[in-house]
Amino acid sequence: LLIPLATGLVVMAGFAGVAYGSLNMITAFIGAILLGLGIDHGLHLVGRYRALRAEGDPAAQAIERAFSHTGRAVLVAAVTTTVGFAGLAVSEFKAFREFGAIAAAGMLAVVAADALLLPALLGLAERMGWRPGAIRVQRVGEIPRAMPRLAWPILLVTALAVPFLVV
Repeated sequence: LLIPLATGLVVMAGFAGVAYGSLNMITAFIGAILLGLGIDHGLHLVGRYRALRAEGDPAAQAIERAFSHTGRAVLVAAVTTTVGFAGLAVSEFKAFREFGAIAAAGMLAVVAADALLLPALLGLAERMGWRPGAIRVQRVGEIPRAMPRLAWPILLVTALAVPFLVV
């Protein structure tokens, strides 16, 4: 997980250096932000891979299935986050404009590194003897199970609470 993440961050730093020459007080935090956001993509992919291996899929098939199915969701999430960051890139405030451009490029670099490096790293790890641990299935609690039944009352309470909180 850390190799693709670090690769994406190095690419982002290279982009920042070429595009802007240096970081400012706001853009200096992009690395920490992308560490938190970027690791999620790899965690979802590896989690799906582990679940498929636990179901008995061979390594190559588990990699292909995890990245072709869960990979689509990861890509959509990354594009959504990238668009959010890119929205800052049109700001009149220079620091926000740079932050948006660097963060958008960094998010794309991290997800590209996950897509390009993680399958090979998982295959290599398996060849070297690593086996993914079993996935623990946790029992869903009462509140999450009740939420679909309570969707309309929750919506009503929330709709009534928002104007009160705004005031």
